Amino acid sequence: MPLAVSIVIPAHNAAATLARTVASVQAQTHSRWEIVIVENGSTDDTLRVTTELAAQDPRIRVSRSDARGVSHARNCGLELARHDWVLFLDADDWILPRHLAALTSILAARPLLDAVHCGWRRVSPSGETLVEEIGPTDEDLFPVFARTCAFAIHACVVRRSAVLEIGGFDVTLRTCEDWDVWQRIARAGARFALHPEILAIYLARPSSASMDGHQMLRDSLKVIGRAFERDSRVPHPLPAYADGLSAELRPTARLYNLLWQAGLVLGAGQTPPRFPTPFRATRSPA
Repeated sequence: MPLAVSIVIPAHNAAATLARTVASVQAQTHSRWEIVIVENGSTDDTLRVTTELAAQDPRIRVSRSDARGVSHARNCGLELARHDWVLFLDADDWILPRHLAALTSILAARPLLDAVHCGWRRVSPSGETLVEEIGPTDEDLFPVFARTCAFAIHACVVRRSAVLEIGGFDVTLRTCEDWDVWQRIARAGARFALHPEILAIYLARPSSASMDGHQMLRDSLKVIGRAFERDSRVPHPLPAYADGLSAELRPTARLYNLLWQAGLVLGAGQTPPRFPTPFRATRSPA
């Protein structure tokens, strides 16, 4: 029997996009899924839209939460999820019809895996393709997540228990919260696999948190810093990663990230973020 997947959708002021996001799940060739929409403090018609969607499809459940951020909403949805596998899908993104079938077939064939990720496409509000990316093939991704987020959040189906074991999403992070989760489950020994097909679509909106290069810089340096030290949020890390990676690798990771963040804001026509001063990670941990 195909694996069942819980799709967690946090929805804050998403009335204009939520129906399309849900429709992309309903169009899946894989039929064993449920949607948990967490409406978190919207001031537009999101609650009405979610209520109507749930009334039309019994596979959709709706929960309400205060406006405490996307991480809190995802954690609420994670607790409510009924299935062993989870996909985190934001209310303005969508997935292509073969997404769930392709990723769950790999998980079913390789039961020791904890997550499978696919390629993703970033598109503009007008539908123009901005970039397409495919993640790494490594099974152990902790060294990768020490310096970058390897894939878009909805490009990955992950074992629910793996996310619960490391405490879910960090509500103190405004951005990079998905990167932080992947880094922690990788430190705990999660095994990843790649399906090299573009199956997830990410909508790049000027108002989205991921386009705030200055906030991304602050949060990303925090996430990178955690990779080079002990992380008490991971109760059972792999012995090789219990103390994090070697501090000698930290400056390179920080520089890689700073250059990426600078490119992000320059591409968006924003003022480049101010680099830390002095920029010497060996003296000042991220």
